[in-house]
Amino acid sequence: MRKRLGFSFSALFLGSIFGCGRVSTLTDVHADGSLTRTIKFHGQAPDEKNGVSIGPKLEDTFIIPSGAPWKVTRAKEKDELIVTATRDVPKGETLKQDLVIRGKIKGNPGRLVVNELAVRQVAPGRLEYREVLHYQGDRPKEMDQAAPELTSILKSTLPANLAAEAEQSDLTRNLIREIWRTLFGPGDPLISQLMMHPDLAERRLKMRLAAAVDKTLQQKFGNRMTLEQRQAVTRKLVATAAAKTSTMGKDKSKAGPPEPGGNDDGGLQAIFISVRLPGKVVATNGERDESTGEVFWALYSLAPALEDVVLTATCETGK
Repeated sequence: MRKRLGFSFSALFLGSIFGCGRVSTLTDVHADGSLTRTIKFHGQAPDEKNGVSIGPKLEDTFIIPSGAPWKVTRAKEKDELIVTATRDVPKGETLKQDLVIRGKIKGNPGRLVVNELAVRQVAPGRLEYREVLHYQGDRPKEMDQAAPELTSILKSTLPANLAAEAEQSDLTRNLIREIWRTLFGPGDPLISQLMMHPDLAERRLKMRLAAAVDKTLQQKFGNRMTLEQRQAVTRKLVATAAAKTSTMGKDKSKAGPPEPGGNDDGGLQAIFISVRLPGKVVATNGERDESTGEVFWALYSLAPALEDVVLTATCETGK
């Protein structure tokens, strides 16, 4: 059996991805700045004979909006239960915690992942959609534990006149952020692909990390480093980062139930967020679907565990 990067994450997340809930949102922004919000929660439908679900109930995974002004419907499609919540949001109102993933915080049930959404006019004829996902559990310790070793590698591989600058945390912080985003999104998260096609996922992981490291080195050191020097540092850092990522997966896959008073990541929930804007999109950190005119982001619930995930899209109305 494979014991490479892909395998370790397969062991960790196979049980989490399959059989757990997922959530998708669509925000229709209107020209006056008001919006219509639609959230769909997907989960395993109970067995028709005995009413028992294979996986956790949707209500155990998410806090589903209820009561006015929300309109909530429930439907079954094959073996899937879909709960849809829709409401209109007036111009200028901030929508808080309509997307909530449950989990344990310090051993107590709570709102592990929460959101906040607002649409505002940033200039005449220009609207900005901004949604923030916030993780309320403990910051993941695995990536922080890797920082000292990454710093050590920088010090040993950078040119002598630059080695002292390796102590500055922005270099390792950027690399750690890129590892987390590559695995959990937003963007094209590789964590599920690591299970299905580990060789391809591992190659893409290393390619993305290499591009991030090279860009960071260029921004920090400019022409003080040659291309050959950047490549040498990048190769060493990427190899170490991939090994650390594999170790993290193996450790977690062997771990038992959370200790009393500890943090629980609440499983790995898939999140798909999209927005439809009333004009030409002029700036966004999401992906654009030209066929539908929507901007979208794909991620997993652990994505904001390292730092807040901020999703933005700006349009010019009437264009």
